[in-house]
Amino acid sequence: MSTLHFNQQAQHPPCFIQLSTLGVLEIKGADTQSFLQGQLTCDVKAASWQHWLAGGYCDPKGKLWSTFRMVGDAERILLFMAQESIADTLTNLKKYAVFSKVTITDVTSEHPLYGFWGKQAAAELGFADSHSVQLSHCAANGEKLLLQVADDLVLIRGKHDTQNAPLMPASWWHAAMLEHGWVDVPAAKAAEYIPQMLNLDDNHGVNYKKGCYIGQEIVARMHYKGQNKRVTHCFVGHCGQLPETGDLLEKKVGENWRRSGAVLSAVRYHDNVVALFAVGPIDLEPTDLFRMQGQDDSQFTLCPDTQKMES
Repeated sequence: MSTLHFNQQAQHPPCFIQLSTLGVLEIKGADTQSFLQGQLTCDVKAASWQHWLAGGYCDPKGKLWSTFRMVGDAERILLFMAQESIADTLTNLKKYAVFSKVTITDVTSEHPLYGFWGKQAAAELGFADSHSVQLSHCAANGEKLLLQVADDLVLIRGKHDTQNAPLMPASWWHAAMLEHGWVDVPAAKAAEYIPQMLNLDDNHGVNYKKGCYIGQEIVARMHYKGQNKRVTHCFVGHCGQLPETGDLLEKKVGENWRRSGAVLSAVRYHDNVVALFAVGPIDLEPTDLFRMQGQDDSQFTLCPDTQKMES
């Protein structure tokens, strides 16, 4: 299927996606594990080349620079994240790494990146367990890495035969992330939201028992004291102009409209259907009606339950 329909690709044959908007950071050296353990929200000691971990990187105020998927071991880690998060993450990691035996490098351009999305995509590539990783080496093509994001979605790093299938544009990857509940940090919103506001805890990307890391006190306080009042919601509807990061969503209250969220990202589907992520109050209801500020004829509702990353 070459047409993108909201929440239907998992029922259609898999297709390849060219991931021009995804980036990869490599951290390697004798102190890799101990250094990253004090930086990231996930338990780096659990990292392996068999199963990937979700995680985030915060500033001292507990606000996210990036969210990522991690694979690796004690001396070499790869972080897969939105390309627009690479610069801030790289800069801030290097700032704290001056006394550690590690090198931190943007290795995005070293290998091609693809998504493989559709019905039983993981099984077609030989996966059996969720969150699994396949790592192989070939003298001709070098390292190849496959991450099972979900039963219907695989992330591929390395040369792969895509000649018999058309490559879908990067918007398809954004759609896959949205439909699986994965929230990237837009560059315009770097260091603005705590992990819980971008649902990183729901995606198993925050370990509350691992000990100290940058921003840990704020993140833990929000969790244990229940102080967080905002999360990322998925909305679906129609609007003439595709919303951009920072655009405002309004909720209908009686005969009036009140601000109820800020857009993170949006995807346009077939028949001008638009789905988007927006950060808003936790207590929104399925019956609530929404519109984009400045687009009075737009209409949105909360998305029906879409797939989440598998635990």
